[in-house]
Amino acid sequence: MKIVNRYIGVFGGYLGDFTYRTHADFYSEYCDLDINPNQYEGTTRQRFIAIISGQEPWAQARIIRGVVDRFPIAGPDSPPTRTEEFRGELLRWADRLHGIVVNSTAPQTSRADVFQAIADTETLLRSHSGAPVSVDRVHTTLHAYDQDIDAYSAVAGKLPVIVLDGGKGSVWDRDNFNLAHELGHIVMHRGIRHTPGTRTVEAQAHRFAGAFLGPAKAMREVLPRDLDWSRYFELKREWGMSMAALIRRARDLGVIDDATYTRAMKQRSAYGWRKAEPGSADRSLPAPRFLRQAMAKAEISSSRLAERAHLPEDVVLRIVGKPKPSLIH
Repeated sequence: MKIVNRYIGVFGGYLGDFTYRTHADFYSEYCDLDINPNQYEGTTRQRFIAIISGQEPWAQARIIRGVVDRFPIAGPDSPPTRTEEFRGELLRWADRLHGIVVNSTAPQTSRADVFQAIADTETLLRSHSGAPVSVDRVHTTLHAYDQDIDAYSAVAGKLPVIVLDGGKGSVWDRDNFNLAHELGHIVMHRGIRHTPGTRTVEAQAHRFAGAFLGPAKAMREVLPRDLDWSRYFELKREWGMSMAALIRRARDLGVIDDATYTRAMKQRSAYGWRKAEPGSADRSLPAPRFLRQAMAKAEISSSRLAERAHLPEDVVLRIVGKPKPSLIH
C-alpha cells in the first residue's frame, strides 16, 4: 500500500511515529471519524491497513486527508518518498473517492451529487417554469445524501442564497460560521472554474469565514497565546464564534503554533466538544428576519407556502419559525 510505505513510512514494522495511543486518537482528531483501532489486531501498520481497506470511499478520503495533515512533508524521520508531488497525488485520490457512490440495498448519494443538484437548481430557477422542479431536485438529493451537510449555497439568477440545515444537532456558533463559510464560496468561487467540495476550495472558504467573523487586527489583540479555555469561552460569547473556530483563527494568524493547535484539538475531542461546545445551546439559531414579514404581507399561511414551494410544512416552519399567537383579532 503506497500510502503506508511511501508516504507515512514504516519503521521496525510500525507505522510512522504512531504509538497505539496516538493511532487511536488519529481518527477522531484528524479525520472526524469514530473508529477504534483497538478493535483490530496487530501492529499499528496492520491495524491502519485493515481500517482503511474496510471503509467506504468517503471515509477513505477522510483518512487520506488526515494522513496528509498528520504527516508534513518535512516532518521528522519522513521517508525520502514523502514528496510534495506524492502529497498532491494523495489529495487527488481523496477528491476522487469523495465522488464514488457505493452500490448497496439503499442507493447512496455522494457529495458530488449534492453539488450537481444545486447546480441544476440554479439552472432551473432561471426559468420560471423550472422553479418547482428545481426545489424537488435538490430536496430529494439532500434527503438521499447520507452524510451531514450543515449548509450549502447557490446563486439563483442574480440572487445569492444560503441554506442552513437548522435541524436536530444545529447550534448557533456553528451556524454562524457556516453562514460565513458559504458567503466565502459566493464571494470567491462564483464565476470561476473550480471543483466544489475539494479540500482546497473548502479551506479557502474556511479561511474567509475566520477572517470575516474575526478580523485580523482585532483578533491579534485579544486571542490568548496559550491554551486558556476560559478566555476562549469569553471570546466565543463576545465574537459569536465557536472556540474551535477561534483556535483555528489563532493558528492562522500565528498567535499559537501548530503544536498548541494540535493539543487543543485533542483536548476538545477528549472533552466531548466536537458536536457541541459549552454555551452552544444557550442562544437561538440564526433565522431569516424578513421572510415571516413577507408571508404576512402576502397573507399566505405556512401550509400554503409549503404547497407552493413543494416542501413539507415542518421544513417551512423550521425556516420561518412557528407563528406566535396574537392578542389582536
